[in-house]
Amino acid sequence: ARGIAGGAPNVEIDPLKMLDGSGNGLFSNLVRAICDAADRDAAVINMSLEVGLSISLDLAAQMQSAVDYAYASGALLVAAAGNSSNGAQLGPVYYPARLNHVIAVAALTPENTRATYSAVGTQLDIAAGGGSFTRSVLSTWPSRVPGKCVGSGRILLQEEGAYYCTEPGTSMSAPLVSAAAALLMSIRPNLTNDQVETILEESARDIN
Repeated sequence: ARGIAGGAPNVEIDPLKMLDGSGNGLFSNLVRAICDAADRDAAVINMSLEVGLSISLDLAAQMQSAVDYAYASGALLVAAAGNSSNGAQLGPVYYPARLNHVIAVAALTPENTRATYSAVGTQLDIAAGGGSFTRSVLSTWPSRVPGKCVGSGRILLQEEGAYYCTEPGTSMSAPLVSAAAALLMSIRPNLTNDQVETILEESARDIN
């Protein structure tokens, strides 16, 4: 895609697609994608997606096994905490963010306050900019469903066949943490995934 400047522009991205243009996908594809990314020596695995809490214990265990496999390979796993809150009604952290060995990322507004849509809970590890409903984040957008870019504060842009939509969400927050991790690894490649997580969390500014 063109027109997007990332937080770690010289990092190689190896995209593993497990969601369709409507944001739907098979659970088995997620488990496979995590394992495939580990087998392809991914240093950071970003998961801007959410799986609800209604899944069975068996499916949750399958997801945790895949995460454990990638973690043991040395990968740092980062996931969107989920957009489960609705104003004053606070929502939980979704899978895979709530799993062990996954950095759960909440969303902040441009004013560095908690985004009203962002999940809350003890599973959260860090927060990053996810935008607000009036000041959203410009993101790549599926060309087959441009009509889904609708609602308050959303703007659809097109350039040379590529679409972009302004959208808020923890899915926009997680890649910023992944980018920060990638930059840190590029400077200090001998750091372990646990050390990178510790540095990110201990150097983050507490906004209460």
